[in-house]
Amino acid sequence: MRFQRPPATPLLGCAAILVDFIGLGMIAPILPGIVSSDAVGAILTAQYCAVVLGQVLIGALSDCFGRRRLIVAVMAADAVLFAASGFTNDVTTLIVLRLLAGLSAPVALGISYVAAVSQHVSPAKAAFNFVLVGTSFNLGSLVGAATGGLLGPELWLPANLVSGVIPAVVAVWALVSRDAEAPPPAKPEVPTTSTSAVKIDVAGPPRRGLRAVLTAPVYAGNLLAYVAAGIFQGSFFSLMPVAITAATANYTAPEGAESDADADAAPVIAAVIVAASVFQVLSNFLLVRRSLRCFGAHGHLALFGALGAALCAALAIVAHFAPLEATTLYLGILCALYVVAYVLSATTLTVLNQAAAKYAIRFGAPVGTVTGISRSIFSIAFGVAPAASIAAFGAAAWVPYAAMAALSAVAAAAFAFMVVRRWEDPMPRTAT
Repeated sequence: MRFQRPPATPLLGCAAILVDFIGLGMIAPILPGIVSSDAVGAILTAQYCAVVLGQVLIGALSDCFGRRRLIVAVMAADAVLFAASGFTNDVTTLIVLRLLAGLSAPVALGISYVAAVSQHVSPAKAAFNFVLVGTSFNLGSLVGAATGGLLGPELWLPANLVSGVIPAVVAVWALVSRDAEAPPPAKPEVPTTSTSAVKIDVAGPPRRGLRAVLTAPVYAGNLLAYVAAGIFQGSFFSLMPVAITAATANYTAPEGAESDADADAAPVIAAVIVAASVFQVLSNFLLVRRSLRCFGAHGHLALFGALGAALCAALAIVAHFAPLEATTLYLGILCALYVVAYVLSATTLTVLNQAAAKYAIRFGAPVGTVTGISRSIFSIAFGVAPAASIAAFGAAAWVPYAAMAALSAVAAAAFAFMVVRRWEDPMPRTAT
């Protein structure tokens, strides 16, 4: 009986992203018990700086050699590099291994694969597929960090072997699967007299190719939103623990309750991260598609950017007027604002990923290259944010939140302008 290859599915692209970020994130909480603190920074910096370059490189290669074949290659590389990390504690070797692992990060590849698989499905199904992409990225980072923290330095070798076995399974899955069709070049759209028609924001005959999409004003707005999302999410995982630790250090128990002078911030930080991840998954599945149906991509990004700006402004106000002795109410407000702001940022990122792929298809540009550039912009902002936000927090607690509020407001205003001017929406509300 002839072997029938499994059909191409968006789950393959999502699985590649998920297992890659589990492997990348798993070593972060274990490394302090394996190498010196200075070496931890060097290893993780090498890994995540390589992710920035790797997303452009892998995205471009996927346009040349095919997405499924590259998933096989990238997952096989991850399997070898993740597993090999467990057999050494030499700093130089670990830097090389994790740098190579970062270069093979398949985020842009996974997004372009999902875009290719989704080209012949309904807009609602395509939107759902990109919800899975956003969920995979966030869950991979959180699950990896949580797993590493639970296993600890004593299980350094088993942890890395496990993180290597999982991508090997995905590589086999990709090897036996059918190819995903590349999205065809978009044909110039002809304006209609329908009330749902929107203006085309490029005057004259539509331009084609990579340069056209990179120079389009509408895509510039997308990149600005990527920067805002990257800065907030990068700050979330660094500034949030610092702020909550400072608050718990000054915690004052409610009147009548037993005072705890040595309040531990770790359970509070863990609770915020778990709550943020749970609500992020729920919002992706329950909120994003409904929002796109009601507002379209531009409307969604304008609305959620404005809400994110408002919440960051609220964080700035809370940080500025925080009492010297933190109370349960203050801690509760701080944690709730963090969770909601993170959820808004994560759902915005889900829409941005889909919009980047849509812009590439519309302009006839290579999808992998465009999504790779987009995600590299996000990664640069994500990487710069921790050091910058913590330094600003040290100068004045409200400053980083105010800066994030201003950036989110600018991005929201850009998309609101597109809505008002009726610029062509990559996911118009009448189509979703």
